[in-house]
Amino acid sequence: QSGHYGRGIEQSCNRKMLIDESSFILEDKENEQALGFCVRDSLTKARLNKVFKDCELFLTPHIQPGPRDMKTIIECGGGSVITEDQALGRVQVPAERRKPFYVVRDRLN
Repeated sequence: QSGHYGRGIEQSCNRKMLIDESSFILEDKENEQALGFCVRDSLTKARLNKVFKDCELFLTPHIQPGPRDMKTIIECGGGSVITEDQALGRVQVPAERRKPFYVVRDRLN
């Protein structure tokens, strides 16, 4: 399975350009069947329906994965990350006029 994906990387290197990755999606039919999902379908759904679409999130410093990685994940999912100043500014606005945002924190904060 990983060899199949490796061939895609190898072909991209040989051509000196990225090739369409859809031919090289990792497949694990046994686990997909056992868990009741399909990687290819899940990737298609994720591209069409961004999990964080229109969401703004404030990240506390000690989350895992770390804030930099989490920011990348959120942005790939269609969301955006707001700064501490932006979050504090929002809290000061009355709730009925406040644009909603979410706080991502670790268990201890």
